[in-house]
Amino acid sequence: VKVESCENMGINVERSPTPSSDGYERFGLIESCVAVNNTRSGIYFDGCYGIAIIVCHAKSNGRYGFETGGVARGIIIGCKTFQNTNYGFYINNARDTTITACVARGDSTGFYLRTLSGRRNACVGCTTEINDNYGIELVGDRWTVSACSMANNGVAGIRITGTHNVIIGTVCHTDDGSQDYGIQIVGGKNNQIIGCVCETNINAGIF
Repeated sequence: VKVESCENMGINVERSPTPSSDGYERFGLIESCVAVNNTRSGIYFDGCYGIAIIVCHAKSNGRYGFETGGVARGIIIGCKTFQNTNYGFYINNARDTTITACVARGDSTGFYLRTLSGRRNACVGCTTEINDNYGIELVGDRWTVSACSMANNGVAGIRITGTHNVIIGTVCHTDDGSQDYGIQIVGGKNNQIIGCVCETNINAGIF
């Protein structure tokens, strides 16, 4: 499915199935969809439980590529964003959600990651490159960012303002002289950086 040039969201999903009264979980699925040149976000999902977004693309949308608000136990796998006006992936108030093998390229910032208080989420094996500002803007708490690659983003590969996050086995580098910092920590506390490689950044590897 391709959704193009809508005056609002390309795809808008609200209140996907929640756990049933008999205890079984029900899940929603969006797969192999493309959202291009929509006025606001390409794909928006809010208040969703157990939704899976798989191999979808969002390009040149007027706000975000993918936007979430209050997703619980969601998975986003193999999705790509390109040249969206603001964030490629805007993940807000996530609960127990995992983002895997996704790519953000040429957006204002690749990933915005924020957590609903007290919950844990993960970003695994994702790639950001040539975004204007940051590869990942980590404002939430208790995220695990693992085995990701941040290259040639305008300011920093990862910017951390949240607390109790773990960055592990991630590479932040530049090969075209365009990334000032590998990992930039601004007011964040009790974060762990383990086994990461920050090299050839203009000003500092970790700042």
